[in-house]
Amino acid sequence: MDGVKINKSDNCYKVRITKLTDDLKQLIREKLTNICYGSVRAKEDPNFYSYKSTLVNFFERYDDKFAKQKKGIIGELIAHVLLTNSFKQLNTASVFFNKEEKSMRKGFDIVVYDKTLNSMFYCEVKSGECCQNKKNCNYNRQKCDNKSNIKNKSLLAKAKSDIHNRLIDKSRIIWEGALIDINLTTPNKVRNKLQALLKTDYSQCEEQKDYKKSVILISVLYEEKGNASISSIKEFFESLKKENLFENSIILSIQKNTYKTIEDFLRQEMLGV
Repeated sequence: MDGVKINKSDNCYKVRITKLTDDLKQLIREKLTNICYGSVRAKEDPNFYSYKSTLVNFFERYDDKFAKQKKGIIGELIAHVLLTNSFKQLNTASVFFNKEEKSMRKGFDIVVYDKTLNSMFYCEVKSGECCQNKKNCNYNRQKCDNKSNIKNKSLLAKAKSDIHNRLIDKSRIIWEGALIDINLTTPNKVRNKLQALLKTDYSQCEEQKDYKKSVILISVLYEEKGNASISSIKEFFESLKKENLFENSIILSIQKNTYKTIEDFLRQEMLGV
């Protein structure tokens, strides 16, 4: 896709968004309502769950947040958009909006399933900036690259810790929320199978069985000058494998100069649609 560069090594993916191109804007337009509400719900009543109303509801949840929270919200949205577009073998089984209140979802950030219906992948997204004072940064490119690698690894480490804690959490509310999302996102022909997989995962957690699940750790780094390298991401992945925490692991590291360009685009869409 124009404006998006992808590097791959083993189960590690580095996605650099160099420009918010027309192609990427169109992808966001096509996916936004399904991401926020679920494809099943959006299809049942496209007039009620219109693109315009989705944008309005997005900013009702977004505008009162602090800058750090906004970075996380945009990062999770970017992850939603790119995840199933980059991994054709995966489909989403979760929604972005919280169903009970005007906020983003709680529990698992994103849940996806492989099209063979053999397993669920639980995703955790962590977003952050490498440099808070970009205008006055005097670092050369090498120093910026080093800082970018360090920051990106720290985001992945936080994602690893948080998803591992969720997967051993016996609280039903996280898993019940994921079950509801399956009804909102998946066709009838696969729904029962996916719910069975999810219930099995929860029962193993509840019974404190020694089990491992498949995960996707996602970092969203807002940095323009430095570059988080695929080799650094691969180093993290090799270390992760040695810990033996998960059945299967995929690393997706996304880098973009700033979250504001996505925010500005969505706001312009809301005002102009």
